Amino acid sequence: MKADMKLYEKVLTFVKEKHAGQFRRSGEPVINHPIGVANLLKEKGYGLDYQIVGLLHDTIEDAGVTAKELLELTGSQEIVDGVLSLTKTDDMSLEESIENAKKNPYGRVIKGSDRLHNAKTTYKDKNTQEFISGFIFKSMVYYVPALKEVENEYLDELMQELHRLYLEMIPEAVDWVDKKLDEKNIVNVLKLMN
Repeated sequence: MKADMKLYEKVLTFVKEKHAGQFRRSGEPVINHPIGVANLLKEKGYGLDYQIVGLLHDTIEDAGVTAKELLELTGSQEIVDGVLSLTKTDDMSLEESIENAKKNPYGRVIKGSDRLHNAKTTYKDKNTQEFISGFIFKSMVYYVPALKEVENEYLDELMQELHRLYLEMIPEAVDWVDKKLDEKNIVNVLKLMN
């Protein structure tokens, strides 16, 4: 699909309305996240269709929007399918949701920009050590291997952000991550990065 700026602006207005009053753990408005994901896509040269899916990627999961509403909004089944590929439903495991994303051209790309933006907006002064260590663990066990498999271009920058978070953790949280990754037989490359 070839989206235009008019559709982008319409979607941006829709997303702002749907995420109004929602806040992340860090206290910042939720809307900053989809806009941030779309901006990361734009920076890498992805077109408006990718940016629109980036804007919409959390609307079904976090704002109660339906696929039918998205189709009416965008007029594009391709965009809706992209959003659906990035949506984790209640009956879906994290592994299943990541596999779902890998099967869609939008999902393969945007899963990386989504995780990267989450990492870039996680800070020790705004998030608990428990949240940060869990974020690193899930990233290393589930997201990094999937992003590596699909050759996602956000992977290197994500690894740098995970390394930053790893270095910011208190020793007890570092020990927890090290132990949990060891239990999964995953080499903790964050320890080895300079």
